[in-house]
Amino acid sequence: MRSIGPEAEDIARDGATITIAANFYERCLILPPLLRILRDEAPLLRVSVIPANFAPQRLLLERDCDLALTPMPVGREKLRSERLFDEHYACFVDPHSAIAREGLDLDHFASAQHLGIVYAEGWSPFWQADLARQGVAFDPVVRVPSFGGVERLIAGSELVLTAPARLGRIFGPSLTAISAPFDSRMQIRMVWSPLSDSSGRHRWLRAAIRRACAAMETGD
Repeated sequence: MRSIGPEAEDIARDGATITIAANFYERCLILPPLLRILRDEAPLLRVSVIPANFAPQRLLLERDCDLALTPMPVGREKLRSERLFDEHYACFVDPHSAIAREGLDLDHFASAQHLGIVYAEGWSPFWQADLARQGVAFDPVVRVPSFGGVERLIAGSELVLTAPARLGRIFGPSLTAISAPFDSRMQIRMVWSPLSDSSGRHRWLRAAIRRACAAMETGD
């Protein structure tokens, strides 16, 4: 067992439950390597994952979760925040579509048929605000409530899904990723309450999440 500080062996025997707030992106990319670490080093530790939606600050302040994985800035709340990594966007299309062969410039993006995700609490991705400032409107012809099953919706069509680029690992060969015709980025953060600063279990968990993100990038 790999040790992280003097409390690691106690945590390995700890049957407590930790609650992590995370949305689709973080659940698909960060949680798999994190759970592998937990299985190896803290097999009795229980994990409960709840939707972060777009108010993780409220979940933390109301003690509904121990930690949040989110692109949302902390704002003025008295919370700790640590950048884990940066993400950019890609456009995902059917591999046999004309767009997969020819790519997209900004004019073609503006006139394309888009598949849009309707996010909770009326939130819009950062790239949409960036495009609006350039005078580019985004008006999807299809709207769905999540990324689940988008591969089947796009299959055989000219639909375009704009999403964080690393989701290409989840969509696999069913969709082709092409460069988005804009440079918009977001930061994925780990956010927690300062009340957990002195907790050995929480320090261990935060270190494990950093390792999980490193493993995600290397494919370990």
